[in-house]
Amino acid sequence: MTSIAKDRPFERWAPDIIPIPLAAGAHVFYGTIVAVDSEGFGVSGMESPDLTYAGAARATVDNSGGEDGELVVQVQRPTSYALKWVNDGTITQAHLLATAYILDNQTVTSTDGGGTRSPMGQIVRIEHDGVWVQ
Repeated sequence: MTSIAKDRPFERWAPDIIPIPLAAGAHVFYGTIVAVDSEGFGVSGMESPDLTYAGAARATVDNSGGEDGELVVQVQRPTSYALKWVNDGTITQAHLLATAYILDNQTVTSTDGGGTRSPMGQIVRIEHDGVWVQ
């Protein structure tokens, strides 16, 4: 590709909500943690060192009997705001701005469990009933 010396049209997309093809056997529930596995397919949040946090499921999608990519879930990304999750009890005010880790499909924790958990994002607020992660 060579550079141009004129105006060009461009496309714009605000990725607040993104479609993620689900892994074979994946079942995600509305409002729960969605992560992406090493193959690029969506899975329900779980304790695993090889996941990339994606956001919150905008619908319940059951790909239990499907192949990789057969079904797609719309995922709310924490792009310009944080999402609230359940605290496993280890996150305290001392963890403000620290990394949260995925424990299951609704719960975050303060440690990587000796390398068994995937990082989720930065803890930006701690409340009595949950933790906000961005």
